[in-house]
Amino acid sequence: MYKLILVEEGKKEELVKGSLETLISFLKENEEIYNWVQDEDPEMELPVLENIETAGELGAELEKVNLDWWSLEIED
Repeated sequence: MYKLILVEEGKKEELVKGSLETLISFLKENEEIYNWVQDEDPEMELPVLENIETAGELGAELEKVNLDWWSLEIED
């Protein structure tokens, strides 16, 4: 069981809990959660959510959109 956590200015909020597939589906259906970062930095690469097989791979993709004060993290 995994959790997708939104960390904003040190405050954590659980967005969804479930299998890796559940987290990936949630992210695909709710792209607005992370795609706004391109407003901050148009050069920022968005996560590729296809062919993810492990929580580590998903975490690495989510790191692409992490900012100093905002991030998405995976916990188990």
